[in-house]
Amino acid sequence: MNRVLEELWNSIEWEKRKIPGKKQYRLLPKYKVDIHSGKYRRRLRDSLLEDWDYAAHWVDSAIKTA
Repeated sequence: MNRVLEELWNSIEWEKRKIPGKKQYRLLPKYKVDIHSGKYRRRLRDSLLEDWDYAAHWVDSAIKTA
């Protein structure tokens, strides 16, 4: 689960936007890759299964949970 979260967090860039009329900024996530595409999920799944000794459905569950 931690590796899945690391992969997802590494694919996010944060964009800083000023809130009009205030001295505050808003951080908006901007994804470097299309995280909803089948290719990205397949690559993520394959990379996680390399060192995994158990059933593949555990990896699929971790990806869906993250």
